[in-house]
Amino acid sequence: LRDPPTAVTSEAVRLRSLVGGGSMPLCEPWSWGLLLRATAIPANALLATLRALPLPVVGRIVDDHVVLDLRTVGLDEEPDLLHAIRSQVT
Repeated sequence: LRDPPTAVTSEAVRLRSLVGGGSMPLCEPWSWGLLLRATAIPANALLATLRALPLPVVGRIVDDHVVLDLRTVGLDEEPDLLHAIRSQVT
């Protein structure tokens, strides 16, 4: 049995995107992201849980919150992303 879902709030945020996995540090185009705030677990634990899903959700930690940069998420991928997140949060 997996652990029960974690209570999480979310909000859309404007952010600077990272290009090339950090290999282009001077290229930071504006993007939109989804900021996730977990109430019962630290951000690194939430991010580790999302990364370990069958469809890994990759994000980064900013100011102790998980941020998902939506720049590279296609419209056809959004339902899968939302399903993956919802499977782990309430």
